[in-house]
Amino acid sequence: MTPFDRVPPSGNASRFFLSGLRTFLILWMVLSQGCSLLQPRSQVSLSDRNAVRFRNAMLQVRSDLKEGRLDDASRLLAIWQDYKGLSGEDQRLLERTAGRFHAAKALYLAGQASQLERLGHFREALDQVREARKLEPGWGSLSQMERHLQIRIAVRSEMGRNWEDLIRRLMVLKVQTPKSHQLDQTLSWAWARLAESQYEKDHYREARKSLLQAVSYDPDNSRARKVGLAISRKLEDWIAEGERKFRSNDLSGSLLIFRKVLHVDPSSARALRDESLIREALAQESGKAAPSPGASGGSR
Repeated sequence: MTPFDRVPPSGNASRFFLSGLRTFLILWMVLSQGCSLLQPRSQVSLSDRNAVRFRNAMLQVRSDLKEGRLDDASRLLAIWQDYKGLSGEDQRLLERTAGRFHAAKALYLAGQASQLERLGHFREALDQVREARKLEPGWGSLSQMERHLQIRIAVRSEMGRNWEDLIRRLMVLKVQTPKSHQLDQTLSWAWARLAESQYEKDHYREARKSLLQAVSYDPDNSRARKVGLAISRKLEDWIAEGERKFRSNDLSGSLLIFRKVLHVDPSSARALRDESLIREALAQESGKAAPSPGASGGSR
């Protein structure tokens, strides 16, 4: 058998030859282009890989936030916030994820503030709330927490020392937040404490003014009502004493007492009535003490 006897049939030989030729041409084209074809593909691949890494990182951040790993989430966000190669869509995703982180961090700080407040560490709690407000400045609940802690700090610093100074400090807060129910409650309490202090020093007029301020902020203030009841009893005792002196014809002594009552409560209807009667009685006595000329002539 000659070598030609081992050649496949002519049809198969042609297909085999053409297939090899196509393979050779493809390899030659690729190798002849060299880096001009491979380099652009490498650049696109790097950009795509970074996009995939970024999205995986954002998924990890969300997982960290769900599990309470705020420090890990913060570090991942910091890495990608410095990266300049994000697409517009990925940049928006980064901003949304950062917003979730800010909300989670603000809630965490608010929780820390509540714990510190329960322990009596009001200033440290206030610092935590202010940090939370930097992250979420639009949260009204954080603003309320801040005002509440400012009130607690003001009350603690002045408690038992100078109620008037405390009221002045609270009124500054009242100007800033005129519709704060909590602040109204605290102001009512402070005015009532001042009324108690004034009553104990026998400054009944000032005490009555203070308790009226207290009930203007909280009509149900039991401490103020208690002071008001004590002052009312004191005034009733004075009125009863003034009426006894009136019946015993001690008009001057009775008048002094009723004027003392009116000094404390200018609107006391009973004291106004009795004081008017005494003045009329004194006027009549004054007329008898200085008889008219006609009356003296008749006596002769």
